Amino acid sequence: MRFSAVFTALASVALCHAGTFNGFTDAWSFDLADTQNPDWMSSLADNIPLSMLSIPGTHNSMTHKLKDDDLQGQNTPLDTQLNAGIRYFDISVRCMITDIWVYHGGTFTSYNIEQVLSTLFDFLDNHPKETVILRIRKGSLLDSQENFLHFLTKHLVPGTPLGDRAVARVFSKGTDGITAVPTLGEVRGKVFILQDFKTNIPGRYGLPWDSPAISSYNFKVTLGTILIKLKWRAVQAFIEAIPSTSREMLSITHTTVSAGAKPIEIAASHGRVEGLNKRLGDYLWNKNRMPASVPSTNRIGVVAMDFPGQFLVEYIIKLNNIHQVSSPPLAGVAPGIRM
Repeated sequence: MRFSAVFTALASVALCHAGTFNGFTDAWSFDLADTQNPDWMSSLADNIPLSMLSIPGTHNSMTHKLKDDDLQGQNTPLDTQLNAGIRYFDISVRCMITDIWVYHGGTFTSYNIEQVLSTLFDFLDNHPKETVILRIRKGSLLDSQENFLHFLTKHLVPGTPLGDRAVARVFSKGTDGITAVPTLGEVRGKVFILQDFKTNIPGRYGLPWDSPAISSYNFKVTLGTILIKLKWRAVQAFIEAIPSTSREMLSITHTTVSAGAKPIEIAASHGRVEGLNKRLGDYLWNKNRMPASVPSTNRIGVVAMDFPGQFLVEYIIKLNNIHQVSSPPLAGVAPGIRM
């Protein structure tokens, strides 16, 4: 069964389910655990560049254990995000003592890089036709670059149990470095790293974040919830310009903020304030209703979100229908319910 058949059948059904978290209730947020899309890439053609796909992602992906509303951007753990269909993840890491730890600003998330990579590798062991994009940011300018690379490298090269797994599960061009966005076929069963840190060989472990092959929108500051409408207009403008960019360019849109407001207040609707997740959901619903005979016109690239809900993920996944060469496995919850 194609995504579109389910979508069409349910498009006019009133939405009767909404996610709830920390006092917020929103139909477009919080309920990733209620859907299963672990193999949605398996039905897509091998020769499609990742840059031509529409990919649901999370921002500050490992913050679900944080109790500070100013810092928490997710309410589900990594394995739940993976099974729901999220394929882009964003982590900020620091070298502390003898390992690489995942932080958000100056706050420890309770995870280290080994736990993150192990979870990704375990998922890919069970779903070898999927791929995962992982942005790794060096989180502090004060951390020694030499120590950072030393301890990160030990997780990515042979010699440890995790390093041995990484050889098979991390996409690499070796000493040639990665300079371009690969096709889906090249990275099936692998983690494709976006390398937001320097190495002696550019692109040694992933595509450099400052590469001309990456275009990213991330407006970081907002005045509380006052400018949500303006923020959304900028997000929408960036997304709508993506089809006119090169098919070799990976476009990444952040629907998030990192200062000036609590992530949950920007993502989720509350009172008379429409959150960015609802605005994005309405946009995606309308976009999915439009026929797209040319693949490039329907793509929206990677969308990195705070507190995404099941319908946002499923609407983004459905935009890839035009690249299908086989029927996808049926999701646990069908997309397409309209609010």
